[in-house]
Amino acid sequence: MRSLPLPGLFRRLLEDLEGWAAVKVGMSHAQVVEILGEPKSTDVVIDRQTLFYKDGAAAPIGTVVITDDRVSEVISTVFQIHIPRRNKQSIHLRSLPLEHIP
Repeated sequence: MRSLPLPGLFRRLLEDLEGWAAVKVGMSHAQVVEILGEPKSTDVVIDRQTLFYKDGAAAPIGTVVITDDRVSEVISTVFQIHIPRRNKQSIHLRSLPLEHIP
């Protein structure tokens, strides 16, 4: 159980959601880190980096794929956000199910 008061949890949850929604295809690695902070881990293959973000309990929050220092894909399963690779214009945002709220 978390020690933050309930309003504090909702505030933090909304701040996290706003951060994930602010990350856009084409942003630089530095811009992503400025918005979301440093990733918990990074996987690098040639010119492609996958940034893995996790919460304090090490539960996955989402990933950001960067190709040639530019965001090419954003996925957050917690916030149900998927911003597909270039040339696909749809962005899917759905509300967070209540069972995911701590």
